[in-house]
Amino acid sequence: MKRRILIASFVFAWIVGVSAYFLYEYPASILKEPALELSESHQYVIQAPANQPHDSRVPPPPPVPASAPVSELDSEPQRTLIGTTSEHLREMESYLPDGARIATYPVSDTNLKPAFLNADLDGDGQPELIVVHTEGPPSASEPTPQLILSVLTIQGGHSKLLSSTRLVDGGVLFDINISGYLAPLVVRDVTGDTRPEVLVASGMGASLGGVLQVYTVIGTDSRRVASVGGHLFYVQPGRGKIPSELRAKDRDEDKALVYKWNGQRFE
Repeated sequence: MKRRILIASFVFAWIVGVSAYFLYEYPASILKEPALELSESHQYVIQAPANQPHDSRVPPPPPVPASAPVSELDSEPQRTLIGTTSEHLREMESYLPDGARIATYPVSDTNLKPAFLNADLDGDGQPELIVVHTEGPPSASEPTPQLILSVLTIQGGHSKLLSSTRLVDGGVLFDINISGYLAPLVVRDVTGDTRPEVLVASGMGASLGGVLQVYTVIGTDSRRVASVGGHLFYVQPGRGKIPSELRAKDRDEDKALVYKWNGQRFE
C-alpha cells in the first residue's frame, strides 16, 4: 500500500514538473523568436483610388495656336467716301505740300466725307479752296498726324497758297452743330461784319475733347478770333449785324458755356 502511494506521489510530482516547464519555457521561446521581415518583392504601396488623380494640380490650358485669329473690337468700320471721288481728292492734294492728305470725317456708320469747302472769303467773286489736311501720311509713330487749315486760290489749273495754320494739337475732327447741321468745317459770318469766317473743330480725341477755332482770313493773313474748348460745340446764329454766339459743353457737364463777340474776339 505504501508502495502505491509512493509511486502515485512520484507520478504527480512529475506531471506538475513537466507542466511547470512548459508553462515557463514555451512563452519565453515565443518572445525570443525574431519578427518576420518583408522582402522587397512583398512590400505594400498605398495607392490612390482609381477615380482620383495622383496630382491635384489643375493643368494649364493649352496655348492658343499661332494661326488663331485675333479679335479687333476697336477697329474702325469700313466707310464709303461721299461728296467727291478719290481721284478729285488726289487732284486737290497735288496743290498741297508733298505727302499731305485731306482729312476725312464719318457722317454715318457707312459713309465719310472729306474736310474741304469752296467759298468766297474776300468778296472778289472767286471762290477759295478751304481745306483741312495733314502734314504728311499716317505712320507707325504718328497714326493721326497734325492737322493744318489751308486756304488756296485755284485759277486756270494753277494754285496759290494764301494762308496755312496749324490747328490745335491732335488729328481728330469734331462736329460743329449749327441749327442741327453737323460738320467739322464751316464757313459762316459769325462776327456780324458781313465777311465770312472759317470755323473748324479739332483735338486729340473723344475722351480728351477738342477746340472750336474761328479764323478771319484777309488776303494772306489768317487770324484766330476764337479758341473754345469742350466736347460738344454749337453755334447760335445771329441776325444781320448781330454776331452769333458760340457754345461749348463738356460731356460731363449739364450746361454749356456761352461765348460772345466783343468786337475783337469771342469771350
